[in-house]
Amino acid sequence: MAAGDSQAVSTLSTNLSSDQDSALYAIHSALAAGDRVLTLVGPAGSGKTTLMRALINDVEASGRSAKLICPTGKAASVLASKTGRDACTIHAALYGSHNDDGEELTFGDPGPPCGDGDLLVCDEASMVGSEIHSDIMEWLPPRAQLLYVGDREQLEPVNDTWGPDFDFPTAVLTEVHRQAAGNPIIRLATAIRNQQPFAGWDGDRCVRIESGDPCRWLLERLIGGVDATLVTFTNLMRQSINSRVRRLLNHDGDPCRGEPLVVLKNNYDIGRMNGEVLTVASMHAVKKPTSEHRIAKVVFESGEIAMVNLDLMGRPVREFVHWCESLRRRKKQTKDFLHVDFGYCLTVHKSQGSEWHSVGFVSCPTTRNMRDHEFRRRLGYTAVTRAAEHLTIFRTGRTL
Repeated sequence: MAAGDSQAVSTLSTNLSSDQDSALYAIHSALAAGDRVLTLVGPAGSGKTTLMRALINDVEASGRSAKLICPTGKAASVLASKTGRDACTIHAALYGSHNDDGEELTFGDPGPPCGDGDLLVCDEASMVGSEIHSDIMEWLPPRAQLLYVGDREQLEPVNDTWGPDFDFPTAVLTEVHRQAAGNPIIRLATAIRNQQPFAGWDGDRCVRIESGDPCRWLLERLIGGVDATLVTFTNLMRQSINSRVRRLLNHDGDPCRGEPLVVLKNNYDIGRMNGEVLTVASMHAVKKPTSEHRIAKVVFESGEIAMVNLDLMGRPVREFVHWCESLRRRKKQTKDFLHVDFGYCLTVHKSQGSEWHSVGFVSCPTTRNMRDHEFRRRLGYTAVTRAAEHLTIFRTGRTL
């Protein structure tokens, strides 16, 4: 459906609820009116993906093309599996691939993220901050339109505000649908969102245990080939869990092949966002740009290549930024560096935008005693909605 058309009929409307039909009509109306940027919001279980599929079918039936993007590679993979269509990261859409000549990584010049006249659909938009939004809008073709899809119940992007307009969205989904309501994880998320008590622990898909070892829980699933992770609130607990998992694996020192690394700071040149998890395929020491630090070129299983300062892994971001600034003063290249740490366990903020088959959520007194109840609610809601099929909540009073 080209911008300016008045038609707003869904090819899948018979499969949609009245809530979804109303939202779809609002989106089609805004597209026909020529709105440049649209926003669809809804909580977990409200059928945002179902609505996206219906909309994309309509758009393609009208002769337009639709392109799907997400802030992170993990989110793009999940979206592709749910829609049956290709999806890529925002950075891949803007910059394409990179070149590695053995000495330096280079990226293409930015360009249009989609064709002129296309509909660009960005899922997991709660991760999209004002800076990323500005980048997309700078290169969006004149006749293209952008639809953000997200959950405004989640946390805002770290150190930023939402780029999409979640206060006055184009369309809102409010109803948790019957099929989703049968999922105890969705029921827990809904209870947290509505600040209601929850008694739906089922001993299988949604479990709360007062004692237990989250590190061994994770290893059992990773060994079994399950897509799983641990999440927690504080950096102290995250670091403690990561250290213990590595001890159980008999890993010590630098990253090993197969280990997950989490990005600690956005790198727009490489296109990796804070919280993305990449798995090490190989690592090679390189010539030191300084005499103080050990530098490695890391190849990840997904094909990405980045430089890593091994001595600053896991250190506060300000230390990494200070080191990069010192290199730039000496005319040294820094855009190829990722600041990373081990990624067996993530903070809730860094897990946002991703989904795993099984999630172990490690609670602790620090956050149970938070006085900011709204922030604690958003943390809890974001944490439990990272789990697609199985959620285990570990209550612990100490680091591990």
